[in-house]
Amino acid sequence: MGKFNEEKWLRILEDSSTFQGAVQRGRILERRETILWFGTDRFGPPSEQVSTLVNRISDLDQLCALALRVLHATGWDDLLRGV
Repeated sequence: MGKFNEEKWLRILEDSSTFQGAVQRGRILERRETILWFGTDRFGPPSEQVSTLVNRISDLDQLCALALRVLHATGWDDLLRGV
């Protein structure tokens, strides 16, 4: 496949709603992982209930806010208060 065809294919792929959905899903999964990883480092291993709650959040903005709150929260309960 020539360079032109590769670039064209990438543009088509990037404009695809399926591709965009997959990218968004990847961001959500990565942010959940970040919260659980850094939270574990700060607060100790999460309970099954905490893990389930974090893994049920599908709003990327909410997950980003939680990832930042890990820096200042005093524990899992404090982090997830109001979720």
